[in-house]
Amino acid sequence: MSGVLARTIAAIRTLGANRAILRVVIAYGGFTIGEWATWIAMLVYAFDRGGAAGAGIVALVQLAPSAVLGPIVAGIGDRYPRERMLVGSYVAQAAAMAVVAIALLGDAPVPVVYGLAALSTLAITLTRPAHGSILPSLARTPEELTSTHVAGGPLTQIGVLVAPALAGILLAPFRPAAVFLV
Repeated sequence: MSGVLARTIAAIRTLGANRAILRVVIAYGGFTIGEWATWIAMLVYAFDRGGAAGAGIVALVQLAPSAVLGPIVAGIGDRYPRERMLVGSYVAQAAAMAVVAIALLGDAPVPVVYGLAALSTLAITLTRPAHGSILPSLARTPEELTSTHVAGGPLTQIGVLVAPALAGILLAPFRPAAVFLV
């Protein structure tokens, strides 16, 4: 067994002893899948509407607000309890993704869909700092905190691998709205 794999398995075992931290790490894996799958779905939608230029425009529209407002929004997490901030970020994502799905299902004008997708991406921007800030408060030992990072890396990579497959499975028979609904 390779050293990296052995360390990852040991880290996951360590996390298993702390159910709260394990739930947060697993939720983050699900978040990663949702983030990448909706990104792909929106690029497919934009490409269908405007080719490569449309995909480039929606990428810019989604990323620019997060790049500008992300550091400001991340600072909000320091003003509220970390648990509330993390749950709030997930609720904001779910709401934003539902609104994008409704717009897609309702054949809303392309600029409206792009704007809503930007709001969805901004909601996603809240999660990373909230996730990172809650981990130290949940860890009971330095080993548990270290284990979150050791296990989190491979789990994130699995999410990045699974997301395109999931998006493809949903996009083939359905429309991009299905990805946002899931």
